[in-house]
Order: sequence, then C-alpha cells, then structure tokens
Amino acid sequence: MQAGHTKNIDRQVENKFNAFKEYAKKYNLHWSFVRDIDEELYINNTIYTEDMSGDNWIPLDDVLK
Repeated sequence: MQAGHTKNIDRQVENKFNAFKEYAKKYNLHWSFVRDIDEELYINNTIYTEDMSGDNWIPLDDVLK
C-alpha cells in the first residue's frame, strides 16, 4: 500500500466529514474523524483529504500520549 493511501470505499466520506464538522461547530462539540492505514489509526478535525500523509491526519497514538 502506498504511503498515505487508505482502504476507503465510501464515496460520501468527505460529505460526512463536513457534516460532522458543521454539527460539532453548531453545538460546540469536540470531535474527530478516525481512519486507518494498515494497523494504525489517524484522526482529523480540520480539512478532509483522501491522502492521509498530510499534516491534517495525526496518528491517534500521538494524541493519546
């Protein structure tokens, strides 16, 4: 698997991400979208990109430390 490539098969994932983001903003909620590459989980609550190698996808382990 290429770096940053995911197994995503949901064509509506970006719409769902943006809907969650707007809902959280409206109700002042903390949120993150979680996805995986191989066995590692990543979170994002800024800008959705399919390519997970950018700065917006953060390894969950880094956040939980």
